[in-house]
Amino acid sequence: MVVVVASEHEGRGLGARLRGWAEHRDRARGSACNRQWIAATNERARALLLAAEYRPERSYWRLTRTLDALDQAVSPPAGVTLRPVDVHEDAAPLHALNDVTSKASAAGDRADVDRWRARRRGTVGQEHRAAAAAG
Repeated sequence: MVVVVASEHEGRGLGARLRGWAEHRDRARGSACNRQWIAATNERARALLLAAEYRPERSYWRLTRTLDALDQAVSPPAGVTLRPVDVHEDAAPLHALNDVTSKASAAGDRADVDRWRARRRGTVGQEHRAAAAAG
C-alpha cells in the first residue's frame, strides 16, 4: 500500500501517520511487510522511511519519451503475438518473473500466486496505487 502526501501538506506528520495506517492495514490483510516507492529526489520521504527502519530493496529507472514523432509501426517477429496482460490468466508467469527479477524483502514476504494475483487485480496500466492522499 503506497502512501502519498500532497506537497503543500508535507512537514505536518501526515506521511508518518499514513505510513503507520498502511502498515497496520497490510498486516491485517496478511502481509509480512510494507513497501513504499519514492522519487529519488524526495529526501524528506527517504529520511522518514529510513528512520522507520525501511531499507532499499530495489531500484530502477523509469524513462519516458514523447510519442508525437514515432517511426513506422513495428511488427512483432514471426510467430509472436502481442496482447494486453490479463492479470488473472497471466498471474502465474508474471508472479514467477517478479520472483526472478526482485530480491526477497528483509521480512521474506513472498506472496503465493493467488495472493499476488489478488493484490494486482485492477492495477495493470496504472502508474501506481495510492492508498491514501492528504490534500
